[in-house]
Amino acid sequence: MDRASVATRFKDVLDREFLVDISRISDTTTFEELGLDSLDMLTLVEAVQEEFQLKQSVSRFSEVETIRLIGRAIDIIVDITK
Repeated sequence: MDRASVATRFKDVLDREFLVDISRISDTTTFEELGLDSLDMLTLVEAVQEEFQLKQSVSRFSEVETIRLIGRAIDIIVDITK
């Protein structure tokens, strides 16, 4: 899956789960800037696992909980879905 597709779907998840204005999101946006806290991150991990059907690589994506930048989270998903 290419990075642009992953980015679009990831932003859609953020919008669907947290009603985030996706026009505010860039690779350097932090989850904190979007108002997401640690509990929100758990919800995000679950939503992304479902969106991208991540079963075998769940532990790898759980790194997102400690990642601050949206762009890095997208890169991890691209890597997992290769």
